[in-house]
Amino acid sequence: MAASLVTLSKTQKIAGCVLANIGSETTSIIVFEDNIPVSMEVFPFGSNDVTNDIALGLKVSIEEAENIKMGTPKETYSKKKLDEIVVARLSDIFDLIEDHLTKIDRNGLLPAGIVLTGGGAGIANIEELAKAALRLPSKQSRLRFEGNLKGIARDFEWAVAYGLTVIGINGGETGIVDNTPGAFSGLKNTVLNWIKKFLP
Repeated sequence: MAASLVTLSKTQKIAGCVLANIGSETTSIIVFEDNIPVSMEVFPFGSNDVTNDIALGLKVSIEEAENIKMGTPKETYSKKKLDEIVVARLSDIFDLIEDHLTKIDRNGLLPAGIVLTGGGAGIANIEELAKAALRLPSKQSRLRFEGNLKGIARDFEWAVAYGLTVIGINGGETGIVDNTPGAFSGLKNTVLNWIKKFLP
């Protein structure tokens, strides 16, 4: 929710899109339509899984696997084998997203497509993989800074932190749905109900 404040435009939210935050341990998505968040889900796979797969597949350290994942390896490795490893894990993540979109009858039906954010959004060729797997337009997010910070950045992993800062500055008001009555409180209740599942 916080990341959507600084990565999605009102036009994207109205047309319909899914924001996928690929973190280190989890991937979370939020689906917008008519400028309202209509669904949210969290999956237990993240970019660390890609790193671990690379480390096992290429028999390298975790540190080097992270460098390889982000396109800054210290040595040269088989591109074919690397692509096979990365594509296999990202396909798992995109399959989960596709299953969720199918469940809510939005698969292939979001004109603004999928927007990728979080640290995992920097993985090479991720846009093309998402586009092929989900049959949707795909793009990496760009942070939309306001005021003195206005501009464009590629720091995908800072989207949530920046979004939370914006919420804090605005006294907790998100402005995410232009103050549509009940829209934010409805999603808040969904989040609270999801959290309650894990409480004793």
